[in-house]
Amino acid sequence: MGKPVILVLAAALLLSGCASPRDTAALHPPSNRAVLDTVRTDPKLRDLLPEDIRGRGELVLGLNPIFAPMEFRPPGSEEIHGFDLDFARALAKTFGVRLRISVSPFDQLINSLSTNRVDVVISGLSDSKTREKTLDMVDYFQSGAQVFTTARKAGTIADLHQLCGHSIGLSKVTDNYETIKNYSATECGAHPIEIVGVDSSASARLQLQQGRVEASVQEPETLAYVMAQAPGTFVRLGKPLNPAPYAMAIAKQKKRLTAAVLAAARKLFADGTYRKLLTTWNLRGSALPRPELNLKGRQ
Repeated sequence: MGKPVILVLAAALLLSGCASPRDTAALHPPSNRAVLDTVRTDPKLRDLLPEDIRGRGELVLGLNPIFAPMEFRPPGSEEIHGFDLDFARALAKTFGVRLRISVSPFDQLINSLSTNRVDVVISGLSDSKTREKTLDMVDYFQSGAQVFTTARKAGTIADLHQLCGHSIGLSKVTDNYETIKNYSATECGAHPIEIVGVDSSASARLQLQQGRVEASVQEPETLAYVMAQAPGTFVRLGKPLNPAPYAMAIAKQKKRLTAAVLAAARKLFADGTYRKLLTTWNLRGSALPRPELNLKGRQ
């Protein structure tokens, strides 16, 4: 997410148009316990870990749990759920170490790597050439910027090009802001898109539902989750723009840890664990063929 995509689940339920949050996936998240119970320690991969992590017997994970379905707390609960957390648990089990979660605001996650408060960040973090200057990015998931509108507006705005000269609401603290700005400059000529920046994706959806803007944009995995909470409310416009991978971030100087995480991720991809975890969260369309290292820098 380049991105703090601010998707607090309580707000998502209230703002997405759900008449009632009872018996929804937000209140009753799916469980990958059965899949995780099949993951076994690989002694060869454990030996790849840095000595300090093996010595303390735990891998410290940094995340910001406000981004369903990647990492989030259901309303009224302090327990964290999501695909990223399940994948991190599988990595830790492969290494034969405990997983300790360190929660931070999104904008402090990278700093927590440089100050050694965490070993790895897995939190819907977009790979970028800028981030690759100071971090190793182990890419594991495909995302992008999905433009959407309401079902009632879909009759007049049927595709992305029809947004030129119209308004779009989006979170101004995400990568999506620059994506839409660039799209408008390239595709819209004398009729640019009016970009209305708000403080969160949930706020942008509310602006859309109240008719203050004509479209919005957020990550396809998050939009799919929101659409499941409010069937028939939103309609996608075209394919995701600026497709980009999410990555596990590790401090650049920790090459041994990077090599270990990459090797363990490749094992989880190859043995089917990754695909099973994605399936539970309805995210198979976001799968990468295999984990890659610093993918954006090679594009």
